Amino acid sequence: MPDSDPIDQPQGEDSWQDVAAAFNDLGRKIKDHYQTSGEAGPDDEEVKEAFKTIAGAWDRVVESIGSAFRDPELKAQVRSTGSAIAKAVGTAFNDAGKEIRKAVDRTDKAVDEAVDSAREELPPDPFDPAPFDGSEEGPAA
Repeated sequence: MPDSDPIDQPQGEDSWQDVAAAFNDLGRKIKDHYQTSGEAGPDDEEVKEAFKTIAGAWDRVVESIGSAFRDPELKAQVRSTGSAIAKAVGTAFNDAGKEIRKAVDRTDKAVDEAVDSAREELPPDPFDPAPFDGSEEGPAA
């Protein structure tokens, strides 16, 4: 198998065959490492049989996935599922936006209340003519 980026591989069945070949190659390399480790284990025939079983199972998985994605009903289900995910994500962001707006509004209200409270606690400005409504004497003119 050539040393190339799997992303650059052709699409469709050839891609899945390349994946299967890559797993077969990986299995051979793992087997080689296992055999050179020096530890006792299954004999070569048992290992070959195990890898044949794994490769056969992988081939069936690849075939069933390929077959499934050619099925128009599955394509429709994938589209429907994608739409449901998009709707759920959109709703989640919309809900988050509403909560953020509520939090900002609460913060604005709390700031306004704190400013009003602070103003009430401050002594009147002696140079502000507004507090004098005529009932009290203001500064001498």
